[in-house]
Amino acid sequence: MLLHSLINLLLLLLPTTQSLRPTLPFSHHGKLLNIDPSVTVAVQDNIQNEAKQHYPKSVSSPRRQLAADTCATSPTTVASGSSFSLGGTNKDTTYANTQSCTWLINGGVAVDGTIGVAFTFFHTEENQDTVQIYDASDNTLIGTAHSGDELTPFVVSKDGVSSLKVVFTANEAVAQSSRTLQLGFSATVFDAGTQCYSADSGATVCSGHGTCSPVAARTARKCVCSKPTLSETSDAYFGDDCSVKVAHLAVNTKAEIRDLAIGKWSYFWSEVAPTTKYLVDFKDVGDVNGDPLLVLGSASTIAPDGTWNPVLPRLSSSTRYYEDYLSWYYDRSDIHYMHFKKQGTFNGNRAIIAIFNHVARASKKVDGDLTLRSSTTNAWPCIMDCSGHGTCSGRGHCTCAPDWYGNGWRAPDTCEYQMKDITGYLDEKIGTETGSKPVPPSTEVEKPLRVGAWAYYKLVVSNVNWVGHRTIAIDFTSLSPHAQPIVVVKKGSVPRLKYGYLPTYDAFDFDFGK
Repeated sequence: MLLHSLINLLLLLLPTTQSLRPTLPFSHHGKLLNIDPSVTVAVQDNIQNEAKQHYPKSVSSPRRQLAADTCATSPTTVASGSSFSLGGTNKDTTYANTQSCTWLINGGVAVDGTIGVAFTFFHTEENQDTVQIYDASDNTLIGTAHSGDELTPFVVSKDGVSSLKVVFTANEAVAQSSRTLQLGFSATVFDAGTQCYSADSGATVCSGHGTCSPVAARTARKCVCSKPTLSETSDAYFGDDCSVKVAHLAVNTKAEIRDLAIGKWSYFWSEVAPTTKYLVDFKDVGDVNGDPLLVLGSASTIAPDGTWNPVLPRLSSSTRYYEDYLSWYYDRSDIHYMHFKKQGTFNGNRAIIAIFNHVARASKKVDGDLTLRSSTTNAWPCIMDCSGHGTCSGRGHCTCAPDWYGNGWRAPDTCEYQMKDITGYLDEKIGTETGSKPVPPSTEVEKPLRVGAWAYYKLVVSNVNWVGHRTIAIDFTSLSPHAQPIVVVKKGSVPRLKYGYLPTYDAFDFDFGK
């Protein structure tokens, strides 16, 4: 009787992190696999320079020394046509704790005119560090305090007021989360009574996507932005200068996002039908040091008369937004996704979908493909439509074609990786490049695994004399020292992670076993 034994090997590249690992039991296995039905071995190693910068040890702002008031000579006077700022637009140029600054906004407009302040960038620690704008003539607060990651540009003015006071105050707290950071803001002063603000150096009215309100005595002019009606599928524009584009995303149609800069957002809107189930997925195809976060905004409604005032997603602790947060936080895959349908608090005829290149961790631009999928049978769609290598069940799970597998979590699957038969390459070098066949023994690794990617291999042992007498050694050599792969070997079935936790060094033994 000839005994056939199938040995499967799974190689996973982990994010490089030590500080964010869950605290779970840990033990380390060796690299030997005995040919025995009861043996399961998990091997953990350290490779892949690609991941070095993609996952810093922490996404929180470093704690800074308490600083004295660095604006002791304030208030600083800023006239129309001039700009002022604090901190910077990235994590390397920030303001200090306990910093307090005041600017007097005055000059360049008529005494009975209206002066305006256009904030072109704004990102402070939410509910901790604030900017307040006052009528300088009587110190009354205009609107509410501004804090957090706000959609820009936004304009602050008061009809008939030609002098304002801007006050920034930072407390001693440092955010210990990935929500908002200690960055700062930039602002430009302009004559709001005679013009609408436009960031366009060519002074295009309302960025070419809206109309400016008529001139009226002691009244600020404002942009009215172009938006689609209930029956239209055109792009929408927001922001106080109509420069923020929200592109229409047709269902089951791919949208390409390219060169999304660090700290920038890309927005889309789509129709939401009452009984349809949706899935939105984003596949990162760019540099591994980009850091995309997928966000679903709260549902909104376009009224029959065209009125539509959605809240565009930003970094916030607000429960108005939905995020593929764990996938982003642990950086466990290039595919980010969310299922949703119209129900409960998500009740509107329009959905806003956003991709953010996270300023806390990114060092490169983001490139990727965004798709909103729906099912014609009122069933949940599948991620990436099973990558063309499987069929989708009614629960949104892929049944993969033979020798095609996904991300190794319990569910759902993606069927994006092909298992390679390495039976004919015993005692020879095998690389991790993609393709339908194993890499020839003489070929070096050409396409290293991306962070969160998987490579599957199988070895068929058909020699009956090996059973109980031979040991197979899995020898894995690192070509770069800064990544964290895990090598999983299992007899008779494909290795899977039982609970779907991130398989860090600490969590892996707890999770493996399915």
